[in-house]
Amino acid sequence: ELKVAHHAFDEGDAGVLSLANERTVLEALREAVGSMLHSYPTSLMEDTEMKGKASSSGSGEGASTLPIHESMALALRMGEKRILTEALEQVAAREAALADLKVTCMG
Repeated sequence: ELKVAHHAFDEGDAGVLSLANERTVLEALREAVGSMLHSYPTSLMEDTEMKGKASSSGSGEGASTLPIHESMALALRMGEKRILTEALEQVAAREAALADLKVTCMG
């Protein structure tokens, strides 16, 4: 199993001990990151809409009706949500790669 895992992944992944351990870690990451993402009271889409409405209501180009501290907080939350969403996508891609590996090894 280790030999197959070693050849299936990038050379930087030579420290993989077992596919079962990696799957367990990925599941824990997915749950933790998903929980963090869902802890926000608004979604990234809602924040994007809020930012768009605030910007379109402003008096000039790039102007916003939100006070500066609220605008900065909104930008921070949006950045955090993008990072968490990307992390979930990376975990899903790795899980899919492991699922493909399992099918390849069994076939």
